[in-house]
Amino acid sequence: MKRTYVVASLAVFFSLVPGATAAQEEARRAGFWVSVGLGAGVTTDDVAPDESHWGGAGFVRAGGVPDEHVVLGTELMGWVTDQNDVVTSRGVWTLFVQYYPSRTGGLFFKGGLGAAGVSFTTDLNPGHLVTTNGGFGMSLGGGYEFRLSPIVSLTTNADWALQVIDDSAGGTDTSSLFLVTVGLTFPRIG
Repeated sequence: MKRTYVVASLAVFFSLVPGATAAQEEARRAGFWVSVGLGAGVTTDDVAPDESHWGGAGFVRAGGVPDEHVVLGTELMGWVTDQNDVVTSRGVWTLFVQYYPSRTGGLFFKGGLGAAGVSFTTDLNPGHLVTTNGGFGMSLGGGYEFRLSPIVSLTTNADWALQVIDDSAGGTDTSSLFLVTVGLTFPRIG
């Protein structure tokens, strides 16, 4: 039975390779696009610089293509963890530029500026206490798109996001998010 799964998996893999190779050779980027993904990340901040917290991560991106080397868009990156009965959520929303060195290659680099937010939800018995603050956000990152077909790519990402959040005491809290995600990109919507 195990051998059947291995043979079937290899057959599917090798049947996709020629299509993926052909898809890489055609024009890569045009029109409106959307990308979504999930992964993991770690955050550090200036309040406790020696501590880092791991959690789940995700992103949603959308935009347009003015040039085959350049993509313009908006992105929402998020991170969440649940530790010691406190759910911490961090997010960065940016307007960004994504640059592809090659017209047909999948390697890209990106950077954006925008807003950031953090939310702490504490379980009280009964109910919850939610504290939310906002501020400035920016991101830098890169990744690679593996074209699976003319209408979908598997996208790997490594991102760093900076948050400068106004805290409740009138100061600022500076945090860094390091996210690794995998998603699907739909490069030609509409």
